[in-house]
Order: sequence, then structure tokens, then C-alpha cells
Amino acid sequence: MSIFKKSKQSSNPDSMNNQQLEVKEKAKNIQLGVKHIENSIECLMNEEGDISKYFEEIKEGFESTSLQLGNMNENLDNRQKNFKDFHLYASQVNDIVSKSDDAITEADNKMGTLSNYIEQSCDQLGNITNTFRTLEKNFENIQEMSKNITGIASNTNLLALNASIEAARAGDAGRGFAVVAEQIRELSTSTTKLVSGIDESVQALFDSLDGLKKEIEKTKGTIQENLTYANDVKTNFVQVTEYTKEVKEFSDRIVSQIGDTGSEIQSIGNDTTDIASVIHKLGSKLDTLNEKMTNKSALLCEVNDFLKQLDNLVDEEIKEV
Repeated sequence: MSIFKKSKQSSNPDSMNNQQLEVKEKAKNIQLGVKHIENSIECLMNEEGDISKYFEEIKEGFESTSLQLGNMNENLDNRQKNFKDFHLYASQVNDIVSKSDDAITEADNKMGTLSNYIEQSCDQLGNITNTFRTLEKNFENIQEMSKNITGIASNTNLLALNASIEAARAGDAGRGFAVVAEQIRELSTSTTKLVSGIDESVQALFDSLDGLKKEIEKTKGTIQENLTYANDVKTNFVQVTEYTKEVKEFSDRIVSQIGDTGSEIQSIGNDTTDIASVIHKLGSKLDTLNEKMTNKSALLCEVNDFLKQLDNLVDEEIKEV
């Protein structure tokens, strides 16, 4: 069946030739149009092939990016866990610093109390020293009194001797007085011996007091050195307390910064998760678009086959004309 509508055959040969020429001209124009369409379809199919290739490359890029984002998200999760552990350790360090600060403050208070006790002990030793000085002064007074008693005893002994001499001169009349004079002389001698013993005892006590006073002075010097050392330690405790406060402030800042960094890492992880989700959706849309491009290419192939069949039919019509 001819695709061109043929006119009634004319008996005029010239008219028939003109009709044949006209049909051939139209057929050639149709063939040229078909060729042009075929070439355009072929170019379009080539372009769509390149586009499909680009889509595949883009899809691979998205998949690679999605994989990298997944790895990044996993690394961020690990970093976040590490920061949480670090935050826990820093908090524990902060607690330890706080306890250390409390312990140092308590030790500082105890050192202050110890310094007060040492000062009180030093004052008490000073009072004891003053008491020993008073006692020493009293012993000096006793020694002075002993000397006076010794002098009185000597004078009494001298008077007793003179009385004995006078009693001897008086003979029998002074015999009773001589007995009294002898007793007085013996009493004077006993008093002298007693005073000598008292002087020896007082001197021994004096020497003991002097040694004890030296020991007290030495102890007082040692206590004074301990007081100076305690005050130095107290000053060091004050400095350590200040340093501990600074360490605690920096520790608080570190804990705060770690917490903020952990929150930022979590936010970044959420962002990467969202980006990965968007990329996954884009990949799905690219798959759908690529599928539609493939279907379109199949349709173009069918159109191209139809055009080739049309071209063959036109050739046959031309031959029949």
C-alpha cells in the first residue's frame, strides 16, 4: 500500500511526469526530514548517554561523600565520647582540687591554731622565766640573810668567848655565867654550821635554777624558731590556697570549654547526619531521573526505528513511482 495518495492517471504524459516529479520531490524532502530527525535523535541519545554517565559519576560522588560523612560522623561520635570521658575526668580533677582546697584550708586553720598555742607556750615560758628570776632574787635575799645570820653568830661567839674569859676571872662566882657563855658559844657554832648548810643548799638551788633558766631560754628559743617556721608554713599555706583557687578556676574553665566543645561536636554530628540524609535523598532522585532517562532513550530508539522504517517505505514509494 502506497503512503502517498495517487491522483487519477491522466492520459497526458506530460501531466503524469509532472506528478511523478512532484511525488519524488516530496519523498526526497520527507527523507531529508527523516534523516535530520534521525541525526538529531542520535545526537540526543549520545547526549543522554553522556548525561547518564555524568549521573552515574555524580551518584558515585554522592555515595563516596555519604560514606565519608558516615565515617566523619562515626569519628565525631568517638570524639564526643572521648570528650565526655575527658569531661568526666576533668570534673573528677575539679572535685579533687576542691577537696584539696578544703584540706589546705583546714590545715591552714590548724596551723593558725598551732601558732597560737606556740605563742601561748612562749608567753608561758616567759612567765616561768620571770618567776625564776623572782625566785632567784628571793634566793639572793636568803643568801644575804644567811650572811647576816653568820655575822650575828660570829659576834655572838665572840661575846661568848669574852664572857668565858670574864667568868674565869670571877672564879667561883662566875662559874654559872661561864656555863651559859659556853652554851651560847655552842649555839653560835651550831648556828654557823646551819647557816653554812643553808648557804650550800641555796647555792645548789641557785646553780639548779641557773641551769633550768638556761634550758628554759634554750627551749624558748626553739619554740620561737618553731613559731617562725609555723608562720612561714602558714604563709606557704596561704600561697598554696591562692594557687589552688587559680587551679580550680582554670579547671572550671576547662570543664566548661569541654562541655561546650562536646555540644558543638554533637551539633556538627547532627549536621553531618542531616547532610548525609539529604545526599541519600538526592541519590535516590538521581536514580529515579536516570531511570526516566533510560526509558526516554528506549522511546527514542523506538522512534528512530520507526523513522528508519518510514525511510524504507519512502524508498519503496519512490521506486514505484
